[in-house]
Amino acid sequence: MEIVYKNNKLKKQCESLKEAKKDYGFDIAKKIKKDINFIESAQDLSTVINYLPFHFHDLKGDLSGKYSIDVAGRRNPYRFIVQFDGYDKDMVFKNPSCIKIISIEKISDHYKKG
Repeated sequence: MEIVYKNNKLKKQCESLKEAKKDYGFDIAKKIKKDINFIESAQDLSTVINYLPFHFHDLKGDLSGKYSIDVAGRRNPYRFIVQFDGYDKDMVFKNPSCIKIISIEKISDHYKKG
């Protein structure tokens, strides 16, 4: 898949282990890099959705229209918040094989308030 990042800082955090370590520590940085490599190597969104450790799901409330991908599994509080420009929820879940571009909006600590 092609990955589009919301901004350059986020791109550096996802693509550079050195940059990710500054903000997330070594262990999380390694997992972010591993997950990004997996997403990049995926042929389309169906591969990402079917990879169970990602626990891919749609978000509600203020984040409606966006989706969550776990970083390093359910026990880790970090998530990639992603979206798919031009695709609604039905298309994302019913025909994911046609989606080949993912937009990463942020890396979020699920439990951190504010």
